[in-house]
Amino acid sequence: MIGLLTRWRQRAATPATAPASTPTATPCQVRFADGRAPLAVAPGHTLLAGALAAGLPWPHNCQVGTCGACKTRVLQGRVQPLMDFDLSPLTADELKTGHVLACQSRVREDLLVDVPMPTPGTAPGAAPAIVALGARIANASQPAPDVMHLRLALDAPLHFHAGQYVHLTLDGHAPQRSYSLCEAPQPEGLGSVSFLIRRLPGGQFSELLFRHAAPGARMRLQGPYGTAAPLAADLPILGVAGGTGLAPMLSLVADRLRASAQARFTLLLGLRNQSDDFATPLLAPLLHAHPGRVQVQIWLSDEPDGSAWAGPRGGVVDGITAPLLQASGAAGAFLCGNAVMVNAARLRLLALGLGASQIHADAFAPSGEPAGEIPRCVSAAR
Repeated sequence: MIGLLTRWRQRAATPATAPASTPTATPCQVRFADGRAPLAVAPGHTLLAGALAAGLPWPHNCQVGTCGACKTRVLQGRVQPLMDFDLSPLTADELKTGHVLACQSRVREDLLVDVPMPTPGTAPGAAPAIVALGARIANASQPAPDVMHLRLALDAPLHFHAGQYVHLTLDGHAPQRSYSLCEAPQPEGLGSVSFLIRRLPGGQFSELLFRHAAPGARMRLQGPYGTAAPLAADLPILGVAGGTGLAPMLSLVADRLRASAQARFTLLLGLRNQSDDFATPLLAPLLHAHPGRVQVQIWLSDEPDGSAWAGPRGGVVDGITAPLLQASGAAGAFLCGNAVMVNAARLRLLALGLGASQIHADAFAPSGEPAGEIPRCVSAAR
C-alpha cells in the first residue's frame, strides 16, 4: 500500500492538466465511439485534462487514480500510463478489454475511445454545466483548531450534484485548490454554499485562506466537477470518511434521505481526538431531521489514554467489519478522504464481499501531506 503513495497526483486547481513538458506538436485527435465531435488534446496532457478543458462532462471524481470513475475503453491507439493500472480499481477483465483511467493516461497519438458521457443540462440528472462564479465570504468559522467551515455567498446560483466539488481561489492570490460542497443540491440551484478546509503545514491554499479569509473577501469558484455515484436512492448505504472528507458525505446523505423515505445511512468518521471534532455540530441537524435513519460512529485515532471518550478508538477502517455490514444491510458504500484510507477501506469492503461496482470513492492527496506518510486515520496494522 505504501507503494501507492508514490503514484499520488495532487488534486489541485488543474490537477489533471499539467504535462511533463510544454508540448509544441500538433494536437492529437480523440474520436468517440458514440459519434460526437472529436476532441483535440495536446500531446503530453492527460485524456481527462483535455476533456475537462474542452468542457466535456467526462465521468471523473478523485483525479488521482483511485476511484475508477473516469475509466475509459481505448478502441484504437495507445496512451502513456502515469501509474500501473494493475494497482488501480480497474478489474482484470477491464484491463484485458482496453480500459484505462483517463486521469492517469497521457495522450501521445490519435485515439478512438468509448466513454459514457451525458449531455450537460439536457435531461433530468444530466451533468450540470461547469461555470465560473464570483463569490464573497459570508462566514469563516473554526469548529476545530485547524479546520475552517467556509461559507460563500455566490454571485449567481450554482447547480450541482450531491458529492461534487469545485475549484476555489482567493482574489488577488494564485493558489487554487479543490473542495467538496457540503450542501445537498436544490433544483433551483444554491446561492450560498460551504466547505470544510483543513489547515495543513505547507499547504499553500489552506495557509493563505487561514490568514486572509474574512467576511466580505472576494473569491472565485469554478465547477462543479466529479461524478455522482449511480446507486439507487432506496439502498441502505455505508459511508466511510476521514476528517474533512465528511463534506461530500453531508451532501450525499442529505440528498439521498430527501429523495427516498426508505434510504438509510451508516457513517463511519475518522478524526484524531476530541478537540478535532468539528463534525458533531454539522451532523446534528441531519440526525434531528431524519431520526433513526442515520447511524454515526466517530473513530478517534490519537485520543489520549484515560480520557473520558467512550466511543471507538483506532483507525476508521477498523470499523468496517462483517457484523457492521450485516447490521446496516449496506448494499453500497461511499468513501471519501485521503488516498491511503480510501484504498484501505475499498480493499476491506471487497474482502467482505461488497462488489466493486457498489463502492464509490473520492480520494485526494492534500498538498501539505508529505509523501510516504501514512495518515493516522488508517489503522497502523495495515
